[in-house]
Amino acid sequence: MRSSLIRSFFLAGTAISALAACTDADITDVVSPGSETPLEIIAIPGGDIAGGVAAFAGRSTRPLSQADCPTGTTFRSNVEIGLQLGVSSTETTFCVLDSSGISGSSISGRTVVSGSVNIPFTEDPILISGGTFIGDGTDGDANLTIAAGQTFVTESAAEVDLLVISRGSEATIVGTPAQPIIFTSLEDWTDDGQPNGTSDTGDWGGLAINGKARLNECTIDTGATPGTDACQQEGEGASGNFGGADDTDSSGSYSYFRVQHAGILFEDENELNGIALQAVGNGTTFNYVQVHRGGDDGFEWFGGSVDTDHLIVTGANDDSLDWTDGWTGSLQFALVAQETGDDNGIEGDNNGDTPSQDVAPRSAPDLSNLTLIGDGGGAGEGVQLREGTAGSFVNSIIANFDQGLEFNPAGTGPDPLVESVVLVGNASNFGGSGATLLGAATNSGTFNASTLDGIIPGTNELSVTPISPTTISSDFVAADYVGAFGPSETLENNWTTGWTVPNSIPGVGATDCPTGTTDVTASESLSSFPGRTETRVCQVNTPVIGGLRLEAGNLYRINGTLTVGSDRTGDLTTDVDPTEDGVQLPGAEGILTVDAGVTLFGNQTSGVVDLIAVARGSQIFVNGTADSPVVFTSRADLENGGEVRQVTNEIGGIAINGRAPLNECTVDTAATAGAADCEQEGEGASGRFGGNVPDDNSGRINYLQIRYAGFRFAGNNELNALALQGVGNETEIDFVQVLNAGDDGVEWFGGTASASHIVVTGANDDSLDWTDGWNGTAQYVIVDQDPSRFLPTGGDNGIEGDNNGDTPSQDVLPRSRPIVANALFVGDNLGGAGDNNGVRLREGTDGALVNTAISNFIGGLRYQDQGTGPDPDIAGVALTGNVTSLVTDAAAVFDAGNVQNAVSTLSAPAGFVTTLLTGINENAATPSDPVAVCNAVFASVPASEAPNPCGNLDTTNFIGAVSGVSDTWYQGWTIGLDAN
Repeated sequence: MRSSLIRSFFLAGTAISALAACTDADITDVVSPGSETPLEIIAIPGGDIAGGVAAFAGRSTRPLSQADCPTGTTFRSNVEIGLQLGVSSTETTFCVLDSSGISGSSISGRTVVSGSVNIPFTEDPILISGGTFIGDGTDGDANLTIAAGQTFVTESAAEVDLLVISRGSEATIVGTPAQPIIFTSLEDWTDDGQPNGTSDTGDWGGLAINGKARLNECTIDTGATPGTDACQQEGEGASGNFGGADDTDSSGSYSYFRVQHAGILFEDENELNGIALQAVGNGTTFNYVQVHRGGDDGFEWFGGSVDTDHLIVTGANDDSLDWTDGWTGSLQFALVAQETGDDNGIEGDNNGDTPSQDVAPRSAPDLSNLTLIGDGGGAGEGVQLREGTAGSFVNSIIANFDQGLEFNPAGTGPDPLVESVVLVGNASNFGGSGATLLGAATNSGTFNASTLDGIIPGTNELSVTPISPTTISSDFVAADYVGAFGPSETLENNWTTGWTVPNSIPGVGATDCPTGTTDVTASESLSSFPGRTETRVCQVNTPVIGGLRLEAGNLYRINGTLTVGSDRTGDLTTDVDPTEDGVQLPGAEGILTVDAGVTLFGNQTSGVVDLIAVARGSQIFVNGTADSPVVFTSRADLENGGEVRQVTNEIGGIAINGRAPLNECTVDTAATAGAADCEQEGEGASGRFGGNVPDDNSGRINYLQIRYAGFRFAGNNELNALALQGVGNETEIDFVQVLNAGDDGVEWFGGTASASHIVVTGANDDSLDWTDGWNGTAQYVIVDQDPSRFLPTGGDNGIEGDNNGDTPSQDVLPRSRPIVANALFVGDNLGGAGDNNGVRLREGTDGALVNTAISNFIGGLRYQDQGTGPDPDIAGVALTGNVTSLVTDAAAVFDAGNVQNAVSTLSAPAGFVTTLLTGINENAATPSDPVAVCNAVFASVPASEAPNPCGNLDTTNFIGAVSGVSDTWYQGWTIGLDAN
């Protein structure tokens, strides 16, 4: 067998049998309140045992030698991939289209592929490493053909990866709607085992196609006449020569493919775009192409005459569509969807670098049936036409930009034709001479509000009479409607369906229940979930083995315990087997990916607690956004329309199990703390955790709400809303809200994971809790225990932190020493008795509390049972409005720079109820640099005991979780903080 992971797939049947066999013994004592029924792990309801295994996750067919690689590719055995997939080695094998590289913005060496190269479909992706050129610029030198469905990844190391179709060569990159060809980055592939567009912008250089069509700017021979064969350019980013006099030139055929995470800005006027069409001629076929999350422009045309159609740009870092230097082709049917920080939907000019903007051949592209959607946050212009460009722009929608249409005519040539264009929902409709340009149109309109349903036009958009595009250009087909989508197309079925990164397209999501789930819509009454727009309910099959992606557009039901993977032990070097890269892991890996906007809900079957449990060696990727967070909640929440209710204990929560070190070993009490065999069984039957891998990676969580989760079965047997159990520091946790937890909000059981932008509202017990040797950080934390809006009884402590509460010595190593910075704790201020403290530090914990406000608790800061180790640092902490400021031994650690005041001066931002803004009394504390405090705490801690987590912290100079009214990181993706 070729990988330790695929071996686990073949063992999946026995693994699940073993899981079922041990279930009763493990969890018989764990029952939901009021029921004698054991907490169950629900069996797979008839689904595929692999749960939707993706070839990219398993590497089941990875090459072992050159014999496994297609002709024209080279075998490499040492490609660094890190531990993102939870695999046992940082290296793996690929077939490489070829390798060499460009460094910075100039080529230090390039690979030139000659002759005919035919890449048949291979299950594994093929690697592009460095600057790879198809052809050397000689006519007919090379031809590249790629089979439908093939994926390419780029190495993205120190060199810049770039694929160039050279002048005079051709490529056939033709996928199908069901099997698109994908070019993406290794980061995208390794973050969740799928080429699904989940990495950042600018991972690699992109695709450049060089042709021999005409240009109007000659940079190689500045004395050449524009439009002649001698007028050529050297492409930006060292992407090769292009230009000539042949407008009928062919660079090949390109259809149904995606370019993801490409494009790099080296400096102004030297950049690589997602796809650069450089003097490409109209003998080239180019349609049905998506550029996703590019680091610069999406598509840019440098001169040429190529006709294009059905293009998509999602999340470009600069302009989505850009042209210059005399493009005379056409574009029909295009969708642009901007993200925050994007620039223009279109930026078009004739020649920005020539004194005369009227140089010929003039840029005069014909554009029809475009839908351009801004981010709604004031980014850029929808369409910016400038510097001598002509052409036509008809039957199009410009929505939700800072400015709709800007026109800056720098030349003396003809103005572009603008006809049947509608501007909706833009902050302002015009810039420059845009109003004059649109005013000449017979049929156009402006509206204050967009009525788009995602990408489908509504009343305002449809009010504009279209022009027949075939009267504008013979290159257009009949499409007498405004925008990119016709009257028969829907969100579920349109020309983007099936081959795109769909969840980057507004309103477009899943069209079916994904493999690894079961369609249970027939057994649900969707009408009982008011306000929901999903049309299907898909029950997620358990366990998840291999890769499973939950796409937006469906509701996902969790019935009992959803297990992601099965336990793979606490060590990466168990059971040595030299035929398997020296490593064999016993369990099966699962990778659960949840797309932005997805809601998962617990089924709330009587006697069964709904829980997501991620096993050691498996991963979860929650890809929410500020506009579309992921929500894990209860059936009752959906039935009540998602309104905040004063209830809890409706679902179990999320438990993530990792291999990072612990200081308490309960499975083998004789094990050495911090060693591979120092393990625990998670409370509430949530799985085994712990090990010797501090940099373990359990995935990524961004923008997640967990509502009404957590159970307390008995003392020391409870489920928290989010339990981070031996989780390693390569796991990313950012922007998480816990609403009305039945026990703790977030609890760390050892491990090294850090988190930021955490909101805990209405926890029934402690909002944040740690034990067993947690060495991580938490920065930007909001805790609100207001009983008027959340739980009527109020919560316990804002923080309860200890080193090891179950060991006679509180000084066992690795010691808990987390750094909590820029936190705000607002208590229930009930004034009664009990352990209602803002922060309670005890039982040997070290670490630091920095730049934090604690208000309206019975006790502000409590410190006790400290052991003989170092005391935690308290720096820049304000205690206001508490019944008692300092409890037990807290005065011993409450040094100068911290303040105690009788009155809270916290206030709420406009439109909010939670008092998030610090006032004069809180701000009387002297801020400290969290990074400096952290470095001082870890200065004498050996790396073998705990890795230094200080690189996860920001330097700040303010008290509390937000710096002021303009700091709004908590807005938009949370629930219950505002007045609504």
